Amino acid sequence: MIKTGKDPAAGRTLLVGMTAAAALLVMATASEAATINVTTTTDEYGKGGGCSLREAVEAANSNTAFGGCPKGDSATMDIIKLAAGRYTLSRGAAGEDANAEGDLDVTESVKIVGTGAKLRWRPDFNWGDWDQSEWFPFESHVSQKLMKSIGLGDLGRAARDLGDHRAVYAGYVTDDATVIANGIGDANTLGDGDRLFDVNDDGVKLILTNVALIDGDVGCTGEGCVPGAGAIEHSGDGALKLTRVVVADNRSSCSGEGCGATGARSPAGIGALGGGDLTIRQSLILNNRSECSDTECKTGYSALAFGFLNTQFEEPYLEQGAGGAVFRNTAFVANETFCDTAPARCEAASTIDLRTEQSLDANNLWIVGNKNTCVGRNCDTDEMFDTSLGGGQAISITGLVVADNANACTGYDCDLDELFDLVTSGGKEEGSPLTFNNSVFLRNKITCDGESCDMDEFFDMTSSLGDVSQSALFFVGNVLKCTGKDCDADDPFYDMNGTSLNGEAIVLHRNKLVCDGGCSGLHLWEFDSGDTTLESFVVSDNRFFITDDDRGYEFIDISGSPPYDGPYLLKDGLIANNTIECDMCLAETAPNTIMRVRGDRTTLRRVTITDNSTDGIGGAIASGITSSSGSPTASDLTIVNSTISNNSAGREGGGIFNGGEATLRIRNSQITSNTAATTGGGIFNDDGGIIALTDTTISGNTPDDCVNCEAP
Repeated sequence: MIKTGKDPAAGRTLLVGMTAAAALLVMATASEAATINVTTTTDEYGKGGGCSLREAVEAANSNTAFGGCPKGDSATMDIIKLAAGRYTLSRGAAGEDANAEGDLDVTESVKIVGTGAKLRWRPDFNWGDWDQSEWFPFESHVSQKLMKSIGLGDLGRAARDLGDHRAVYAGYVTDDATVIANGIGDANTLGDGDRLFDVNDDGVKLILTNVALIDGDVGCTGEGCVPGAGAIEHSGDGALKLTRVVVADNRSSCSGEGCGATGARSPAGIGALGGGDLTIRQSLILNNRSECSDTECKTGYSALAFGFLNTQFEEPYLEQGAGGAVFRNTAFVANETFCDTAPARCEAASTIDLRTEQSLDANNLWIVGNKNTCVGRNCDTDEMFDTSLGGGQAISITGLVVADNANACTGYDCDLDELFDLVTSGGKEEGSPLTFNNSVFLRNKITCDGESCDMDEFFDMTSSLGDVSQSALFFVGNVLKCTGKDCDADDPFYDMNGTSLNGEAIVLHRNKLVCDGGCSGLHLWEFDSGDTTLESFVVSDNRFFITDDDRGYEFIDISGSPPYDGPYLLKDGLIANNTIECDMCLAETAPNTIMRVRGDRTTLRRVTITDNSTDGIGGAIASGITSSSGSPTASDLTIVNSTISNNSAGREGGGIFNGGEATLRIRNSQITSNTAATTGGGIFNDDGGIIALTDTTISGNTPDDCVNCEAP
């Protein structure tokens, strides 16, 4: 009996409350998730005394006891537990969707947990231990020590170690791990197998924890056939979540005219294609390969495809309601797309493709040693990382390492897309915020060897995005190379656009651009944005090698095309020891320069430009010219508290070339010891250009200090 004091009603209220709480407790206990313990590694289905993985999935699907497994619970997400061991799927053949044969067909939400050795991936490099002040003393000026001693320390070594994918695999997928493997078909025959997991129904969630998924082998033969995903194909709109998972050595392939031609929808690794949320944490996606071999064939993605909505893939872009993608402490290593159909047409698709209109949130994401390769006629290679139509609610990337990757095309009429494409259109809504911090592009290569090569950017952030914030970005030791005839590389190495853009602590060091055969204009770094501030930056020791061309080149291009026409403020920067070498392309061609300024309202403040050389004009700066023809254009450049010294030009303007329609203002600066092969050793001001000098020293330049301008 419960005593209530003076108010019996209060007692009744308390009693009712306790009774309700007890009822809730009973309901909570009754609705706890069912746990199904797998007891055999044999691939049984309805026979034998043990509970196999396939039988456990069936018990969870049907919510009834099956084989040696207890029933699942329809009210909750069931948990399937796997001890250490190798669970090889060996029943029947591919193409069956009832879970009795081939892959595991999941029709009810389930969580599969391996209890073997931990598979958690942690990078050898910890961003929290990286003292950025060592590289960027945020003082009034960036020191030249940075230019001379720049390095990435443990991060570079960690990337190389991670690139040894066989050693990485052996370190994780041991005898003590929980491994789910394909054993269907002939292991020596490409594509003669099946994937591991297939989820077709909407609303079904698949959660995998501490398991390795290996040797999925999906293929098809025949005109226009599409093989599907190699390890996981999740085409429903439920969530897919991987934690401490290794996805390795899976394959997706096709042969037959036009195979895969409905689109590259067949990732060798993971296909999260229905629009649900995708989360990957502490995981490795390793050595997966997608390939094709016939006329007009198109490979699938090698590692990951996310965000497609229409299961027929006629319109592979999400119109609304796409799920978000989250990556934490995850590495994509040594994955490859490959097509070799010389002399016919083929296309090698992306490594990672995200087509989502919702959020992208990546922290400590490593993309190392992947390849996209095309050999033949009319070849295409897609991006290493592509977020087409991605600019949804918010994009945040912190701690990104893109190292030792390669996009390559050999043949005739090659088309190579970007290495890293971060949003090519505005997505569902323009004005989506983007933050991009603590990231490194290291030792990557884009190469084209053949005739009529079309090469895009290394890193493209061209979009109708809104606010863009960037800090601590390093581009070191990357190579863009075109060898052949009629190379079209009319895109910058790093294309940085946005409605409002703020950048801090950005380095481009020891990158190389090589063109042997009629390249169009090349840039290392392009700004085409509005309301731009760039603070504490270094552009050093980069090289252009060009054989012949009729267009200009520059390391930094401030283009200022409407509607993104500034204002531009670049401060506390160092531009040093960069070189443009052009063989047989100087006569009557557009000029080459270190920095081209075409935009209105551009200001350089506390910037040092030193020891650069070009065969063209403007050993440091050329303002008020176009790159396509070298013809004059309007621009407005102000230089304050800056130093321009020891630069050289093969034509006019050893320090600065100011075009006939340009306005140049210089205050409190030094222009010294620059050299021009023709005239204007310090400054060459073309007829009609407006120049104003205040408290500025121009001295020691060769053959003269200032041409067509009034000396201070």
